[in-house]
Formats: sequence, C-alpha cells, structure tokens
Amino acid sequence: MTNAMKIVGSSVIVVLIAGYIAQKYLPPPKPAIVGIDLGTTFSCVSVFYSGKGNVEVIPDEKGRKTIPSVVAIPSKNTYFVGYNALELSNYDSSRVFYDAKRFIGQQFTEAKFNTEKQRYPFNMRLNGTVAVFEAGHGAVTELYKAEEISSFVLSYLKKMAENYLKVNRVQRAVMSVPAEFDELQRNATIEAARLAGIEVLRLISEPTAAALAYGLHKKENTRHVVIFDLGGGTLDVSVLIVLGHNHLGGQDFNHKLLQHLMQVVEKQHGLLLTDEDDLHSLRLAVEQAKLQLTNATETLIEIQLKSLAVGKENHHLNRQQQQPVTFSYRLTRDLFEKLNQQLFLKVLKPIEAALADANMKADDVDEVVMVGGSTRIPKIRQIVSNYFNKSLNCEIDPELAVAIGVGVQAGVMAQAWPVQVSATEIPFKSKKIHIYDDEFDLKQ
Repeated sequence: MTNAMKIVGSSVIVVLIAGYIAQKYLPPPKPAIVGIDLGTTFSCVSVFYSGKGNVEVIPDEKGRKTIPSVVAIPSKNTYFVGYNALELSNYDSSRVFYDAKRFIGQQFTEAKFNTEKQRYPFNMRLNGTVAVFEAGHGAVTELYKAEEISSFVLSYLKKMAENYLKVNRVQRAVMSVPAEFDELQRNATIEAARLAGIEVLRLISEPTAAALAYGLHKKENTRHVVIFDLGGGTLDVSVLIVLGHNHLGGQDFNHKLLQHLMQVVEKQHGLLLTDEDDLHSLRLAVEQAKLQLTNATETLIEIQLKSLAVGKENHHLNRQQQQPVTFSYRLTRDLFEKLNQQLFLKVLKPIEAALADANMKADDVDEVVMVGGSTRIPKIRQIVSNYFNKSLNCEIDPELAVAIGVGVQAGVMAQAWPVQVSATEIPFKSKKIHIYDDEFDLKQ
C-alpha cells in the first residue's frame, strides 16, 4: 500500500513539474477567439494570451490601436476602411460613410430619419423603416445597410488580427454593444459580423466589458460601481442596472462646434457653407480641435475652403486653377465648453436615473469608472467628479477599456489560462431601460 502511494505521489509530482515546464517554456497556443469593440467613431480588436494572462489591443501596421469606423466606397466592389478611408474623404466625401452604429438595427419614421440624415455629407434614403447608405457610381447607385457598412470595418479588424497573430483565419469573437441596444440592434450587430466571416460567441455590454478591463472584481470594499461610458455616439451609465442613450456622444459635441464655425464662415464671407467636401474638412478639423483641447486651453483651426475660392466668379477657370480661401479660427476650451454647456449637463440625467432605480445615492458609490474617448473632455470629468464628490478611475486608456474587457471575455470563452473572472449579465429583457428624446428629456 505504501509503495503504491509512493508511485501515485511521484506521478502527481511528475505531472505538476511537466505542467510547470509547459507553462513556463513552451509557446502558448495561438489565440482562437478575439475581442472586438465596434465603436461609433473608432473600433478595436483585442486578444487574450493564454499562459501570459494578459490582453493586447492589436495595432495596425503603423502601430495604431484604434481604427476609425469609416468606410469609403469609391467604386463598385471596392472599399477602404479606417485611415485609408479618411484619406479618400479629402477628394470625395459623398462616398465616405461613418456613424453606421447609430443606424444599425434601428427602425425610423420619416420625420426622425430626415432629422438624422441632415448631419451627414453623404446620401442616405429610407427603405421602408430602415436607413440605407447610397454610393453613387455614375448612373448606378448602390445601397448599403448599416450592417454591411459595419461588416467592412469588422473585415478590416479581422484581417488586422490575422496578420498580427500570423494565423490563417480568425473566425470567432466576443463583441461589445451599448448596454441599451435592443434585440433588433444586437441581432443586426451579429449579422454584420456574419457578413465579415465572424461567428459571435457572445455579446456583452460595453459597461460590463469596461468593468472586466478595470479588474473591479479584484478590489476590496468595492461593492457599488458606476460605469460612465461616453463614446463618439453613445452614452451608457451602469449601476447594478443599465440604462443609456444611444444618441448622445462626442459627435454631438462636435456638431455644436460645427454649427458655430459655419456661422463664423457665413459672417466672414457672406456665404452659407454647403459644399460637402468643405463641410467634411471642417468636421475633421472640429474633431482634431476637440482632441487638442483635452490638454491645451486653446487651439488653431485652419483649413482650405474650396467652395469659397478666389476666382470662382471667373467661369473659365476650373476648380484646380481657383485659389481656395484659408479659414483660420482660434478656438478656446472656454468657448467649446460654453457651446456645449447644456449638453454637458445632460450627462447627469442617466446617472441620476440609474441611482434612483438602484435605490442608491451618490454617496453609496464606491468607484466611478470613466470609459470612452469623450470622457477625456476636462469638463465632462469635472461634472461627473463633482456630482459624486470623489476622484474618478481613469487608470486605463478610456478608448481601449472596452476592447480590453471583451478580450478578457474572449479568453474565458477560449478556456485560456489564467482567467479568474467571467461576466454574467442580466438578460436584456429584465433590465430597466430609460429612453430619452433628442433633447434628452425622459420619455419612459
């Protein structure tokens, strides 16, 4: 009996030693599942490394980890994504599409659709109750649903992952969606992935992904956590229950500034700026200025406006021969905050509603986590911090937090090691959702 126990004991030790050697010295298996954050403005793809226990957000060939959710379709059966699409927008903005996430799985009335499409330089139409994007190629006009535009972005992320990981095919993923996405929007997101050749093993809400990224499950004496997720086109506030508004985000702040600059141009030059290419250039300049005002107190906006070109009255001159007008404007952070003051204050409404539904007060919250690129805006941080009277958790890059979280969940789905946490969410139908109109007044 004693000899038998010695043999068993020796065998166990051998197995443990072999396991240790395999874990320490043998290369880990190639990741089988990726995490994808399909954002309104930017998107990311991540991977969990088995054995190392860490998540990496995969960079493109130039080291950039966030890819613009922009698709250019210059001709039939040809499309470009991300930074390449942005470059093409300088030549023809009418076939460069973005903000598809605002439309995916949505049902529109004619009035609501007409209000939405006025924000964009590209053409759209209503097909029944579904918004579709129009790409004109001569006499032919191609129509694309939001799922199809999104699938091009997902295909690009898929290829990035395959190239970086040196694998033939990436076929499975965990994806994030805004917390308030309904069943139609979630199914449409899954369909976009299917069109890109990706099987979605699980959808998790963006606030849940952020909580995984921050490792909040590991913090002692942290029971009540608010996740404040303000991206380019959506706002999610999560506190035990989830609510949000899928039409408030960084793009709305941009829109306020864009309207102001259009008024400045009209005042300086006596013309209303309507040229699609010039408007697109101004939109890009506005986004860049907003980012610069995160750290600087003022910035200079300077762009060429071709539609206001000198010599335009000479009809024998073509557009290349005309001299574009240089529009310069010094923008201060104070003015940016003044233009968006009412919008900034409205971000408190979902917080107040979430706390009320959870029967909690601001003092009951142990941690406030900031997620999404728009939470870099100093005024947003100040408003939220003052409301809770505490410092905010901004330890992780807010633009990468969701991607890191879905990467963790991808590791769980792949049974990678060492993973010590998984996300269990309340079924969507049992969540309490608050719906706001475009003025951010509570409707239900």
